Amino acid sequence: MNTRNLIILRSVTYAAKARNILLKHGINSDVVKTPRINGKSLCGYSLYVPNRFDDAVSILLSHGVQIEGRTDSDDM
Repeated sequence: MNTRNLIILRSVTYAAKARNILLKHGINSDVVKTPRINGKSLCGYSLYVPNRFDDAVSILLSHGVQIEGRTDSDDM
């Protein structure tokens, strides 16, 4: 799996809720355990969003979803 296009959330419950919100907006995503990134082990779960990543982040923020981080930059 590509470690880019991940929206990092605090738990599997938040990830599932976020996935449902995105699905209602026509954005597909998958809930995944947050992988090690740059040798750092991160806790929690993430959403892998292969398309419309910036739209997905905006939609989740507008729905009050607390995003712990995101991995969409070229330095990942």
